[in-house]
Amino acid sequence: MKTYQTILLWLFLLLPIYAWSQTYQNICSPGITYFLQNNNGVLKAFRSDSIILPGNNDSIFIAFPEVRNSINYPGGLCLDTLGGTVLGKKVYRRHDGWFFFFNSKNDTIRINTQAKLNDTWRFCDINAGKFLEAKASAIITDTIFGKTDEVKIISLQAKDNSGNNASSVFNQLFFKLSRNYGFTWLYDMVSVPFDTLSYTLAGKSRPDLGLGDLTMQKIYNFDVGDIFHYKYMKSYSSLLWEYTFSIKEILNKTLNPGNTVDYLVKICSINMLSSNMADTLKKTDTITEHYDFNHPEKDSASYYMPWEFVPRGGKADTYFQIATYVSFGSNRMRGVGRNSMYRENNTTCWVADNTNAYDNLFFCEGLGLVEEDYSAGYSYPQVPGFEYYLMYYKKGSKAWGIPQAVSCQKLLDIESMSAPSGILIRVTPNPVEFNAEISLHGFSPGEETSLVLLDCLGKPVFNAKYTGTPLTFQRGNIPAGIYLLLAENREGVCIASRKLVFR
Repeated sequence: MKTYQTILLWLFLLLPIYAWSQTYQNICSPGITYFLQNNNGVLKAFRSDSIILPGNNDSIFIAFPEVRNSINYPGGLCLDTLGGTVLGKKVYRRHDGWFFFFNSKNDTIRINTQAKLNDTWRFCDINAGKFLEAKASAIITDTIFGKTDEVKIISLQAKDNSGNNASSVFNQLFFKLSRNYGFTWLYDMVSVPFDTLSYTLAGKSRPDLGLGDLTMQKIYNFDVGDIFHYKYMKSYSSLLWEYTFSIKEILNKTLNPGNTVDYLVKICSINMLSSNMADTLKKTDTITEHYDFNHPEKDSASYYMPWEFVPRGGKADTYFQIATYVSFGSNRMRGVGRNSMYRENNTTCWVADNTNAYDNLFFCEGLGLVEEDYSAGYSYPQVPGFEYYLMYYKKGSKAWGIPQAVSCQKLLDIESMSAPSGILIRVTPNPVEFNAEISLHGFSPGEETSLVLLDCLGKPVFNAKYTGTPLTFQRGNIPAGIYLLLAENREGVCIASRKLVFR
């Protein structure tokens, strides 16, 4: 009986949301709404963990706790473990269509979803003498997730208390509010009106739109005949690496009762050490891979929200996430990296783990785990780090990448292989918050090598000469996002590369 009562309660709470979803009020929709920080792939999300009904058909949506750099400890180490999401810690929706958001100072930000063209209102205060005025400046037609929808443009202009125009970084900036999908362009509500960090709607989980409901069932959804080629590299020291090249082919798929699946997989591999590339170990086998989707809490790729605060006794984790359609042949991708924290001396101050340990994983829809980069950190130098990459796949008529060999037999026929590259880039920590250490494994003294950091548009944002000793990289004012670090020889040819994530 309790189960049915719970279901009826949630249906009651969600009825107003569905009823108003066609009138610009689908902002706190059921499930998860994803936003991408503009000009990079950093993912943010809003999910309502609880709903309070204050009366008069109003609703208060309480968001999950997100980890942020704390404004209470400027320049300090303590993190804000109750920080608000991109929409803040809570959202108050009034019955007449007004939405109230709250920034880091708990000041109110107002959105009138029912505003008519040229309607104006007080958006938020800037300081004692100024405020931002919002105006429904245009109503346009836009394409959202492949569908045409009506969108309101809400423009901002600073005013003084006499109503005269005033200066502000938000002047002429705007929000986009869709009739059916909520915000499609917005600014981080926690940072308004101090920071113009903007976001674009990237997906929803109900219904599954854009980058939305990328579950492990969809990630590990293989078909008979699928072929995958992988490269695995384990680092024992700067001069000793172990390489494994493997090919995996799906021979059979069995969907079991109880939300599990078994794949019969043929695997062949060739393994070698960088000290003697001709000393190889070859293996072929047929195995069963079993996937159980009944424990989503063990799945950091789809269970936890981006930057969600996950306490574990005196320690805690948060999971940065990135998402893009670009990599691995336009399949939906989710990158997940765990950042650990600990409580300092049993206080309320949570501090980031500074051991430089990291484990970054990238998953793709229908491709499984496509990339992993692991380091135990300098506290555990005896534990080898490793890198794992999907190099090639073929699913039906679709193929991507460069195959290691045309078949398993051809791979096993190889007598010896040359090292894939003499140079391998190591960055710790990754993701980068303030600074990082960059080193090149396999670097020979006397080689002229340059390091170049590119943003998502291919624009250089950092460059330096590498002399053979680890380089300390200072982030400075480089914005959060995904970047590509290149190592180039004296001719300007790229000899190694690595993704970097700035949080």
